[in-house]
Amino acid sequence: MANDIMISDRLAAFADSLQQSQIPPEVWRRAKLLTHDAIGAAYAASGCDFAQKTRAALSALGSGDSQVIGMPVKLVFKPAENGQPVPMFAPV
Repeated sequence: MANDIMISDRLAAFADSLQQSQIPPEVWRRAKLLTHDAIGAAYAASGCDFAQKTRAALSALGSGDSQVIGMPVKLVFKPAENGQPVPMFAPV
């Protein structure tokens, strides 16, 4: 049944079908700015005590293929329960 499809799956399919030429230039610029901001925040947070404790706890679960922003480790990438990645540990 079509109603059983999660909104995140529908949004992902829509985003995957987009071509850059279909996105208004001001929206594209804003998306790039927000992406750069998120990466910068991840690098800034990587040196914080809470980030080091989180990295240590996740590293204890095993290594993976996803590089952790600002840290010399690779971990298994798993989305949060709501389907969104934990920003500091998003794959690069």
